[in-house]
Amino acid sequence: MKRFLLLLLVLSLASAVACRTTSYKTLRSVATAVDAALKVYHDAYQAGKITPDQRAKIKAAHLKYQVAMNTAIATAQLDLSRSAPADLVAAATSLVVTINTFIGKATP
Repeated sequence: MKRFLLLLLVLSLASAVACRTTSYKTLRSVATAVDAALKVYHDAYQAGKITPDQRAKIKAAHLKYQVAMNTAIATAQLDLSRSAPADLVAAATSLVVTINTFIGKATP
């Protein structure tokens, strides 16, 4: 019985650490996906494939994303067990979809 309780305690502590790590990776994975889309956008922009109207829409979507990411980062510093909030995921998805639409790539 003691071994079972000890095992249960160890597993509980391990899952608490995993939650904090998952939260960090979740925010990081959102940022990585957006960074990749922004690199594609910048390449298309440099190649002259983005119109001024498209650039304005991408900038607006990027601003919404930055606000959501900054809020998520501040929140994660206070409670690292939280995963990426829905508004951050929505803002990131909107930005990536907007970029993919303008450069002619299918959105997954």
